[in-house]
Amino acid sequence: SIVPKAVIYIALVVIVSAYLSYYIITIGNDVFALVSDTREVTVTIEEGADHETVGKLLKENGIIEYDWVYKIYMQYRGDGDSPTEYIAGEHTLNTNYNYSQIITALTAKTVKREVVKVTIPEGFTIDQIIDLLIESGVGQKEDYIEAINNYPYKWEFVELLDEKGYSEHRKYRLEGYLYPDTYDFYTTENEVFVINKMLNAFNDKFWKEFTRKNIKGESYQKTMLDKYGLDFDDVVILASIVQSEGGTVDDFYAISYVFHNRLSHPQTFPKLESDATIQYALPERISDST
Repeated sequence: SIVPKAVIYIALVVIVSAYLSYYIITIGNDVFALVSDTREVTVTIEEGADHETVGKLLKENGIIEYDWVYKIYMQYRGDGDSPTEYIAGEHTLNTNYNYSQIITALTAKTVKREVVKVTIPEGFTIDQIIDLLIESGVGQKEDYIEAINNYPYKWEFVELLDEKGYSEHRKYRLEGYLYPDTYDFYTTENEVFVINKMLNAFNDKFWKEFTRKNIKGESYQKTMLDKYGLDFDDVVILASIVQSEGGTVDDFYAISYVFHNRLSHPQTFPKLESDATIQYALPERISDST
């Protein structure tokens, strides 16, 4: 009959669409390395190696997932009539390299990119982080703003943030998510990759712990939602307020305790009463708010 055939057709369309979506996402991640681990791997390129050989070598060593995508990418990457020649010998690559970084590492003979070490202090706002990166010779302000506010990063916590939506008063989508740490960047590093490296650190050092389940099968994430009604972005905002209010680890503990107590008794404490939040209402940051 017509109805069963229509149901089968729709089911096939849904299945094919799901597979296509999955492969588009995984191929995109393979090319741009937006979500990947960080591990150094040494590979040996033979004299006269072609794209197919190099692609298989990269796949075997876990640097890329699809050697056939690499081959197609190299054939249509826009170099015109100028063939790409690989440098024979040993090369140390990282599993978080995107295709462009891999190609540069395997083919660049004379270009040596400068590496700078940038330490982002705890409590820095995104404006301060951008200024620090620019002062260090890495990236341009308008490109950082675009990367922070609009780029579709595939981290789970960013996707949750996008699903939740933003207040019109929120200046930067990722405020509070750029992890304070010491990083090594190329001075020619793309702004998206700079931000993604910070999100990678945020994922490893915060998100994984926040969502890790205890022996009872509960996570800190579930506790915050059930006990205080806070989603993950609320937790990041609360942590930022605690950071701005305090100066030492002991301060953070005491301030956090006070705020959690107020959140637990909303009838008695309808507001957090934090002086630190005035920073976000002022045109310029002040050193001490009272």
